[in-house]
Amino acid sequence: MLRYSLIILIFLCFKNGYGQSEEIYRLTFSDKSNFKITTALGNKQPSQIYIINTTEPFYSKRFWLDGINLKSAKVLDEIKDDEHHLYHNVYLFKDEKLNSKFSDEEKKYLSAKAKLTKPKKINLKGTNYSTIKLSSEIKTFYFKTSEPIFSNDRQYAFINFTAFSSKSKNEENYFSDTCVIYKRTNGKGWKKSGIVDRLIL
Repeated sequence: MLRYSLIILIFLCFKNGYGQSEEIYRLTFSDKSNFKITTALGNKQPSQIYIINTTEPFYSKRFWLDGINLKSAKVLDEIKDDEHHLYHNVYLFKDEKLNSKFSDEEKKYLSAKAKLTKPKKINLKGTNYSTIKLSSEIKTFYFKTSEPIFSNDRQYAFINFTAFSSKSKNEENYFSDTCVIYKRTNGKGWKKSGIVDRLIL
């Protein structure tokens, strides 16, 4: 009896985690406002979102930069003009409002979770988005996504995706990088809490 109870508990935990990930995918790719950056440089925002059907690992430095004391005013002053520094390009918590919501321990937890992510097959389909096997047939933008990362208390979710501009069948160009943050609301599911994106020039 105990054995069956444990099996059911494990199944329910797995199902709950899987369902939450599916919901984050749905919220992310059905929301056209998440793709506004694709209109930069005179481009037209795609009406249909094509996502490569294998996830990309979540870049751990989004959450934590090892060996850099970001509480030091001297360190921040030294890197403020270095536009190529990871602090300016990938680190999420340079935003003061977002930073105030997470302790250093939570940031390290998220970074550790991100390091564990591996490429994974996904199958997504909605009214304006779907997964595809190859990018060669796409003439405009296509996207590669991470799987969602959840905070330790399961109150926040992060998902990262990259936009590519396909210039020819043999060439792909990084165009932009976006991280969307969701917060769980009592009895109302997940709600977008923030978005951080940048052009990759």
